[in-house]
Amino acid sequence: MSQQELSQVRIVEALVGAIETEVTPQGVVPWRIYRGWLPLLSEGEINRAVEPAGVRLRIETDSPSVTLGVETNVPGAAGDLPANLMFDVLVDGQMHERRVQPRGDCELTFTGWSAGSHVIELYLQQKSPLRITRVALEAGASCKLGNDPRPRWVTHGSSITQAGQAAGPTETWPAIVAAKLNLNHTNLGYGGNCIVSQLVARMIAATPADYLTLCLGINVVGGYDQRTFRAAVAGFILTVRDGHPTTPLVCVSPICSPPREVNPTATGMTLPIQRDIIRKVVMYFREMGDANLHYADGSALMSQADMDVMPDELHPNAQGQPRLAQRYLEKVMPILGF
Repeated sequence: MSQQELSQVRIVEALVGAIETEVTPQGVVPWRIYRGWLPLLSEGEINRAVEPAGVRLRIETDSPSVTLGVETNVPGAAGDLPANLMFDVLVDGQMHERRVQPRGDCELTFTGWSAGSHVIELYLQQKSPLRITRVALEAGASCKLGNDPRPRWVTHGSSITQAGQAAGPTETWPAIVAAKLNLNHTNLGYGGNCIVSQLVARMIAATPADYLTLCLGINVVGGYDQRTFRAAVAGFILTVRDGHPTTPLVCVSPICSPPREVNPTATGMTLPIQRDIIRKVVMYFREMGDANLHYADGSALMSQADMDVMPDELHPNAQGQPRLAQRYLEKVMPILGF
């Protein structure tokens, strides 16, 4: 089978959901942070930023097949990495195939859709950093890259947003919500590293978005006291507003985590205290005239009654992802106008 290979420049054009790409002679690595800031970040932040949650290749083509080559020896990849790679292929927005492959360098060909032009979206696993070494279509096929005309939704949070527990990359709660509402989503969930960072706030301010959700608090329940957490949340919102002064924005407080609800940290913090602080900061800015800024109570999204799908009392598991997605569809996204 004769093929046409996409150049590295065109692979970059095909990537959706990444903040920046690293282009080397070996291939293209999608990142969810500005790489120029890596010297300012902790090892944990780097580890999570190179994990491609929500990142996908989007190609409009009449090619009967798409071939993808990847390498997994990526600088920054560390931590509890999955044993398998997983790729979800959507054809015109509908699930076509899930391919599971033992972790390691590989080349895979996806095919089987009907003749004619289709939008092919190839989702990368949310916790499997990789380098894209090759993308190829059949010779002579048409090819439009990357363009996703749907409204842009950027969501930021912790491992709960990165959703490493999901059954697959299209089954994270952000991906489910985006599919239901026909949104082009960017997942800025960083497991263990949602630290109310001014760097991340500045990056979000510069990232195109029609809708924003910010899930703040859970990773820093023991890292701030009430005074410093209040200032950090206020500063984060103000920085985001520098780039998105009127974009509809919902600040979502932490979902239920029983051990963190009643046991104060060394700084005297609990999740109820955090929720109250976030709510009050949001209400203050609303009173100052920010009518497009809103608050959503995370404990109403996943509560004590949902521990059947949160076995570690912190993360929704694979069965919990659709439940959390449904709660967002019912309680958060309508605030944004859906």
